[in-house]
Amino acid sequence: MMNISLTDLEAVTGGAGAASYDQYANGLKDTLRKDYKSFVCSGAGLKGGTTFADQVYGKNATDGDKIRASEMIKSYCNAGSQLPAAAPAFPF
Repeated sequence: MMNISLTDLEAVTGGAGAASYDQYANGLKDTLRKDYKSFVCSGAGLKGGTTFADQVYGKNATDGDKIRASEMIKSYCNAGSQLPAAAPAFPF
């Protein structure tokens, strides 16, 4: 088996010089929180796009109208500082 110096070990994530587990976990949660928000906002756009397009353009809204409405809702949601009220809370 090969020996590894402490200097080399410190360069490895999780090695002697790595951050605490809490710091690691919090960084991972921050990444997951962003991914979760993106997922929720995509779903909000998908769910609300047709209704919004129907309200703006009437019952004869085209597929293009519905897609634009979905993208607008998704963008609006992603730009906000919180999740929609109907979304499940971030699980972590």
